Amino acid sequence: ERVAMEDTQCADASFQRAVGPKAQFCRANLTNANFTESTCQGANFHQAVMSNAILTRSCMSNGRFVAAKLDSAKLDSGTFQSATFQDADMTGAVLSKADLFSANFDKAEMKKVICEEATATAAQFVKSKCEEANFASCEFLDAKLMQAELGATSFNAADL
Repeated sequence: ERVAMEDTQCADASFQRAVGPKAQFCRANLTNANFTESTCQGANFHQAVMSNAILTRSCMSNGRFVAAKLDSAKLDSGTFQSATFQDADMTGAVLSKADLFSANFDKAEMKKVICEEATATAAQFVKSKCEEANFASCEFLDAKLMQAELGATSFNAADL
């Protein structure tokens, strides 16, 4: 059976190396939570507050982060294949070396995101706000960046 932590206060909690397929974290406060090396495929973080959360080397494929607050979160070297970040606030988040294959960032706030050396093949950034983001050496094959706001964004050595 899956874990349900909806509307729960979990600030500063540690979920390191936890396994929680299809776990429910809707509207949970996960500020400063640590999910390092966790496997939560298909987990639902809809409207969760995850400011400064650490998801380094985690596997969150098919995860739902719709309207979640991920400002300054660390998602580096994680697997987020087919994850949904629609309408999420990811201001200042770090996604370096992350696997973002077919992820959806439509209408996400991604100002000052660091996404160096990430794989964003077939990812969608439709109407996302990516001002001052760093996508250096990122792979964007078949990605959709239609109507995205890209002012002062770096695509140095990116594969477009």
